Amino acid sequence: MRAKRPALGPCAGGDGEPCRLVLHHRRSRKTGPDFALEVLRCRRHGVTFTLYPPGHVPYGRVALAPVAPDGRALVDPETGARRFQGTLFGAALDAAAGRSWPQEAEDGHAAPRFPTQRRRLARACQLLGVAPSLAAQTRSCIGAVLGVAGQLLHDGACAIAQRPGNKSRAEAVVRVLDALGAPASLFDRLAACGHVVGLWPAFHRWQPDAARLQRPFLDRFARPPPTP
Repeated sequence: MRAKRPALGPCAGGDGEPCRLVLHHRRSRKTGPDFALEVLRCRRHGVTFTLYPPGHVPYGRVALAPVAPDGRALVDPETGARRFQGTLFGAALDAAAGRSWPQEAEDGHAAPRFPTQRRRLARACQLLGVAPSLAAQTRSCIGAVLGVAGQLLHDGACAIAQRPGNKSRAEAVVRVLDALGAPASLFDRLAACGHVVGLWPAFHRWQPDAARLQRPFLDRFARPPPTP
């Protein structure tokens, strides 16, 4: 598997000098994509960055959206929240259905365990704007990026605050997933939300036909999270 390498890096445009990108190394992953990721370095600007396929983000151990490495949808988009089984949100789908992951590994298998389910559930709440700790402005921004009603996110956060627990968190997440619809930009929207809440840096998408880098949804909606 080889990436479509960009002609520009995120360092482009600052000094008017063209980027000079070369392959720095290939980084193998135990989790995430089933192939090594390419790390490029710009010799002109001294910047190194990693190329991620659609569906995956930095520090992620599982796909964020049900898309193939080339961006194609892997499942029927009309199946609502169920299409996210096998992604980060699978933890919420199982919890909403009353399925808790095992506390310990079973029969020597390295299957995800309950602590992992809880961590992914907490991250899903942040990504979809239903974590009660989020500021109202941040929640509004997430709603705009996802294209869902802000009231839905507000109601989900209130339900979690009133009845804390994995079940209420999972149900709030599933309600948002069901409301997402089937936009072609689903992964970009979710990745932008991750930046809004500070889970990863701003991302750039390479558009080979236009030969340019874009920051989907970030320039229009997102604001950098405040410094702790």
